[in-house]
Amino acid sequence: MSVPVAVRTVVDHAALERALEGAGSAVSAGDSARLVVIAEKKLAGRAVEALSAAERQQLVDALRQELVKLSPGAAERRRRLLADAKAMFSAENGSTLIVSTASAPGGTWVFFHDGSKTSPVIGGESFFPDLPGTPVPAKRPDPKKAGIAGSPSWRTASGGLVTKPPPLPAKPVTVPSGLDAQALEKAPDIVLGEIARARTAAVEAAERQAAPVKLSAAPGSRRAGQRIARITKVYPEVPGGVWDECTVAEGVTGPEVDRMPDSEMDKVLPTIGSLTDDPKLQGMARMHAFGPILGDETLAGVAYGPHVAANLLASGHTEGFARVGAKQTGRLNVKAGTPVKVSQYVKYRPVKGSKAGRYPFVVAVKYEYTLESGARTVAVIDISPRGEVTYYIDR
Repeated sequence: MSVPVAVRTVVDHAALERALEGAGSAVSAGDSARLVVIAEKKLAGRAVEALSAAERQQLVDALRQELVKLSPGAAERRRRLLADAKAMFSAENGSTLIVSTASAPGGTWVFFHDGSKTSPVIGGESFFPDLPGTPVPAKRPDPKKAGIAGSPSWRTASGGLVTKPPPLPAKPVTVPSGLDAQALEKAPDIVLGEIARARTAAVEAAERQAAPVKLSAAPGSRRAGQRIARITKVYPEVPGGVWDECTVAEGVTGPEVDRMPDSEMDKVLPTIGSLTDDPKLQGMARMHAFGPILGDETLAGVAYGPHVAANLLASGHTEGFARVGAKQTGRLNVKAGTPVKVSQYVKYRPVKGSKAGRYPFVVAVKYEYTLESGARTVAVIDISPRGEVTYYIDR
């Protein structure tokens, strides 16, 4: 499926970690990210649904193997083997023990070995069943399937080395894995489910952003760029409040486009000077709330606002509107291609001596960014009836 505009898949790691914990496989934030990275590497940009049955099984096995490495049982087994090695040999020779895994019938096989690439020594082995009651396989998998290169040897109970794999015990020692009974069965599907959900959401967002805007032919509907995906009008349920009308533009940030000339704005809203000689309004100017923020421009929603706010909005920087509040603190760093929703709230105020009598004045502009990390940033310009401008940034 070809999707215009970059698709940013943002996994909800907090929700993923809660779901994994509910399935009996508690992982930390960093560990959930590792699981997602493994899956995304094997997906290579494809949707989960596009995998063949064999490919999906390979991916599920890879996730199970990583979950086994992260399990309390594997950590405890490694700790005990390290303690035995240090007791038997010098600390230098017994300080390294790598956990490598391979798929085995009914579960995951774990090799605990040193870091040698030519003559690795396997100090211990374990089997983690996918389902409780699954017997240990009659044959261990080839160590090469676990990524163990060279010619391995096995450490015996007495500390000696043998090059021939020792026979598996008839009655293996059972130790707790630290996982719930069906954790390894359920957890991979939970990871893939979250990735599929995140990708679907990203594709839908990209399609919305790339969809052509259907604006009416009324004055103010023209636009200069291609970054705004949708423009809508919202009205309060109860009239007569702080605001009368809200224009919402949704799209993605991008390089600034050429600004529309004043002659175009004149067709929608006259200059304050030609409208009235009221000294209280001479500090007002027409505001383009959607222009440089989106790398696009439309005359929809043009309204009056203080010169200080209008000048900030005219900045060529994506975050220029909040230069005072944001740039000094470094709290807002928005890249091109970032999804953003801009909501401009206006109040119609009477203007003495004017032809129409009432005109729109901006009372607030809210910018809602979805950053690449998945975090959501909200920045607000608040304008008082006197024209005082205040900035708010919430991360």
